[in-house]
Amino acid sequence: MAIIAFLFGTSSILVSIFTCIPISKNWNSHEEGHCINVVDFYYANGVIMVGTDIILYLMPVIFTWNLEVRLPQRIALLSVFSLGAV
Repeated sequence: MAIIAFLFGTSSILVSIFTCIPISKNWNSHEEGHCINVVDFYYANGVIMVGTDIILYLMPVIFTWNLEVRLPQRIALLSVFSLGAV
């Protein structure tokens, strides 16, 4: 999951840099070239980020669910891990 998050972050940075071809069209709108629809990019980026966040928040809960500890300790541990969702 860490590799997926790293690769997604890197690709988002690259898309932000190369939003327009040529790159100088980002600050000079009168130049010849074309740009991607940034609103669609932001929506797609947001959906993917929310999905990876949910997976990252649920992973500790899933991995600690079957620990051989007493129920109050397990509830306390899961509560601490669920604070990441805040």
